[in-house]
Amino acid sequence: MRQGIVLVMILGVLAGCMSMPAPPRQSYFVVFFVPGTVRLAPEAEQIVRQVASIASMSKTAKIEVSVPADAPGGAALREGRFTSIQNILSASRISPMLFSRAPLAGAAAGVPGANDRAEIRLVP
Repeated sequence: MRQGIVLVMILGVLAGCMSMPAPPRQSYFVVFFVPGTVRLAPEAEQIVRQVASIASMSKTAKIEVSVPADAPGGAALREGRFTSIQNILSASRISPMLFSRAPLAGAAAGVPGANDRAEIRLVP
């Protein structure tokens, strides 16, 4: 009898855990480059790999990448930074057809270090 009660309680707890909603998937990421270069900081590389993992597991219609328009070094640095992010995503088998460019959020421009910042958004 005691074993039956324990079994029913365990099954009740498991059923309660299974009915809990899954945590929401993150869709906005901020990464930083080594100042004045196209190299992502090591932590940023991990974040871009996380983006790739989330994008491959979810129904992502578009991956927007935002890099400051006035990055030091001009267009070459801006292009190189976009390509750095794109290369990591492509290496994770994310279709290049999903990539798009978007303007950096206006409020982000005033943040210290914003010239070495990029934003990545997963659009469902």
